[in-house]
Amino acid sequence: MARIWFERERLSYFDEYHTYNGYAVVNNLYEDDDVRKNSWMWGKLDGDYVTDVQHIEGLSSNSYAPFSEVFEKFKIMVDMF
Repeated sequence: MARIWFERERLSYFDEYHTYNGYAVVNNLYEDDDVRKNSWMWGKLDGDYVTDVQHIEGLSSNSYAPFSEVFEKFKIMVDMF
């Protein structure tokens, strides 16, 4: 079971978010060694909130994966539910 990073958080807390079929993919940007990196996660939508937020597993790199890869993996995970 993947680690839950946020049990319930406002979508506006995240630097970027996109929705699909009742779920959201969210991104927290952070700086590491003077380089901005991504932290892609996903969770279930609940109004203006996202719940049970966890990292997207299986990306080539969570920090550097292109959005097209992130969204495709996210859609596959959502469609499994």
